[in-house]
Amino acid sequence: MLKMYSILGTRVKTAAGEVDILARRGRTLIIVEVKARRSKAAAAEALRPRQQVRLARAAEILLARTQTARTVRFDVVEITPYTFPRHRKDAWRP
Repeated sequence: MLKMYSILGTRVKTAAGEVDILARRGRTLIIVEVKARRSKAAAAEALRPRQQVRLARAAEILLARTQTARTVRFDVVEITPYTFPRHRKDAWRP
């Protein structure tokens, strides 16, 4: 299924840290963290509060660089063996 995202970059580095995938859909800047783990439960718990703070700071920096984006959304892609990746949209809010 097409999701109509524009990928702006992968492994995007900022002063606050690295963003795995930076995408845009309409006027929304999407920060995607990719987590690969052995089980679905481990993947779901892989994003710690400290990482969320780091990603929120990186998002502020990236939003300031972008002329067209108005809002930010934080997604997580969970990858586990023998299953399709799970895309959790709007996984958390800072």
